[in-house]
Amino acid sequence: MKVCIIMVNYNNSQLSCNCCDSLLKQKQYADMTIIVVDNNSRKEEQDILKSYLQGKEQLEGLYLDDNIGYFPAMAKGQELAYSKGINYDYMIVANNDLIYESNFMEVLSKQKFENSIMVVSPDIIRMDGIHQNPHFIHRISPMRKFLYRFYYSNWYVALFLAWVLNTFNIRRHEINKNGYDEEQYIYMGFGACFILTKAYMQQVKMLDNRSFLMGEEQLLTLQLEKVGGKTLYKPILKVNHMDSAT
Repeated sequence: MKVCIIMVNYNNSQLSCNCCDSLLKQKQYADMTIIVVDNNSRKEEQDILKSYLQGKEQLEGLYLDDNIGYFPAMAKGQELAYSKGINYDYMIVANNDLIYESNFMEVLSKQKFENSIMVVSPDIIRMDGIHQNPHFIHRISPMRKFLYRFYYSNWYVALFLAWVLNTFNIRRHEINKNGYDEEQYIYMGFGACFILTKAYMQQVKMLDNRSFLMGEEQLLTLQLEKVGGKTLYKPILKVNHMDSAT
């Protein structure tokens, strides 16, 4: 099984190192390519990352001259991954504040997915034990769709909405998501971790990078809708999330 894992680092290199450590412990189950895209972190943070990556053949750092945003940086990582000419079975695009369960790669290596499944969403568990997936099982309301369009309409609008969400703690969910213990097709997964399948890489290939930071889940869902792709929630795949540490 060939897997590419892409994460974005910004002034929190130790989190990236910890995340990579949790993956490297499982290298007997997967031929892994790990790409860490640094979004123009401070020099001392870049030095930490460079020191960690040195001598690790499966890991590669990509250092950007500007902070271009989370999804645009993730897309830069994708470009680097595809340039290697490797026929990946999966491409994992995920936060760097994750710790993968010790059997994650072993479990993933045993899965078979039909061609209509383009994204697999794992069970994402916050440090307080809250399960953050499935994000939305059913289609979102027209009002929420309007808010997403409003969010993407203008950079300053996006900043304002992000401020409102954080100020009033609107995005916090203090209870487990319904259906977190049941494998099922879902409308939208939580953005901290997406597993892209071969079907996605062949039919869509690149992430929509219009979002600077948040709202990436909806953009990915819209990509799937255009090509008839599905998202499958797979609770036997587990990651631990230091929520919003990044």
